[in-house]
Amino acid sequence: MKKYILESKSFTDTLIFQRLANTLLYYQNLNKMKIIVAYTDGSAVVSGENKGKGGLGVYFPNFNGTPRGVHRGFKNTKTGRVEIMALICAIKSFDKNDTELTTLKVYSDSQYVVKSFTEKRL
Repeated sequence: MKKYILESKSFTDTLIFQRLANTLLYYQNLNKMKIIVAYTDGSAVVSGENKGKGGLGVYFPNFNGTPRGVHRGFKNTKTGRVEIMALICAIKSFDKNDTELTTLKVYSDSQYVVKSFTEKRL
């Protein structure tokens, strides 16, 4: 990996150079990045005798070369909670010791999950 060393006399220029160098490194590694797709969903019963029972599912069509699915069931939960937990489950499925650059592309039908990122709620 190439390192860019840029020097400047002013602090502002140094910050701009650092951002530029980071951007260059990002785009150099973009084509080397592994992309993993995840489909997430979660749901819970809101009324009746089964109120509070819920679950989540995460499906990886190509997780390190093979399809993989994760599912969990919960008691006393709510739909928003299991939707976010499905996203967390997808993120936690990665090996922390893996040094390969990876992009996780998540598909969700939950507006709550999508807006958590697009509106910077996290």
